[in-house]
Amino acid sequence: MFLVIEGIDGAGGSTQSRILKKFLEEKNFKVELIS
Repeated sequence: MFLVIEGIDGAGGSTQSRILKKFLEEKNFKVELIS
């Protein structure tokens, strides 16, 4: 499965995106972050 995550911004948004990306990649998801 492949997910594209976009529109997460504001204070701590990029940190949350990285945490989410790492979490999903550990579950064998392919993740691309778009800011």
